[in-house]
Amino acid sequence: MESDKINVHAEGYRGVPQNDSYAALSSGHKLYANPATSPSWGQRVALAIVSLVLWILIFGAVVLIITTTPAQIITVNGANALPVVVDNSKAFYTITFLLSFGLLIFSTIVLVINILFNRRH
Repeated sequence: MESDKINVHAEGYRGVPQNDSYAALSSGHKLYANPATSPSWGQRVALAIVSLVLWILIFGAVVLIITTTPAQIITVNGANALPVVVDNSKAFYTITFLLSFGLLIFSTIVLVINILFNRRH
């Protein structure tokens, strides 16, 4: 009776069988397992077009945000107060740097995905 309990608990610690379905499908850790299921020409063109459109939209948004962020802000405190110019250049440069860095990362990801998707066997 005691040996049955030990055997039941020991079964959970056995190694993974060699004919595991995950191990059988991992041929070099590629995006697709065999050449018969490789992406068609139309799928590759669609990926390129979608990537280009997304990149243009992101680039346009970054340029729009950078160009519309003022380096100086004019504020008025009260109805009879004079306008006060507040220097916003530090925030402007920070926003510009972060958006440019984000665009660089996005461009790199798009490039890597397209290269991996379109490489030949």
